[in-house]
Amino acid sequence: MIKEVYIQIILILTAFFALLFLIYFLFYRREKNIQKYATTKVVGRVVRYSYLNGSDLAALPVVEYVADGKIYEKRLSYSTYETTTSRKAKAEVLDTKYIRSPYHVLNLKKIFPVGSKMSVWYNPQKPQQGFVERYPGHDRILRIQMIIFLLVYLLLIVLFTFVYLI
Repeated sequence: MIKEVYIQIILILTAFFALLFLIYFLFYRREKNIQKYATTKVVGRVVRYSYLNGSDLAALPVVEYVADGKIYEKRLSYSTYETTTSRKAKAEVLDTKYIRSPYHVLNLKKIFPVGSKMSVWYNPQKPQQGFVERYPGHDRILRIQMIIFLLVYLLLIVLFTFVYLI
């Protein structure tokens, strides 16, 4: 392989992976900021459902809440399902985490009917930023994806260097 072609390939790969990494990093920082600054809790109510892929089974409740006299809407987001006793809770109350999985489908319309109350945490500086019930943990997924992108990039650099040296 010609040295110029090798350098061009490396530069293109570096630019591509740097752009992907930057995009994921910006999403990661946004999620960390939501997690860190969403400190104000209000009680909202379910006003409708947001449907994923047109499926009635994947109906996610949309919660309306009021912050600084203005009405906002936030959709429930979740990642795991397990019932555990919270260590933080002093009383014996069970916390429930919900999962989206092809193996376990929850009918959230039954769990959270229209008009039911749900907790919303939001950022007092930016009330549109927040989450319903609990932080869903998107920062972990984004962090794992950034690590995977970095490892794939390093593997490709090593592979192209190995091919160039042969």
